Amino acid sequence: MLFNSFEFLLFLPIVWCGYWLLRNHLRLQNFLVIAASYVFYGRCL
Repeated sequence: MLFNSFEFLLFLPIVWCGYWLLRNHLRLQNFLVIAASYVFYGRCL
């Protein structure tokens, strides 16, 4: 997944909204960021 791809255009708002909705749950926010990182970097291979 590249930063200028259509996939990233969909991926970023979904992750950002999820992160914002979990603003009172730090542990879940961290899990979301880690999971999103694995998905993002896993798609780069």
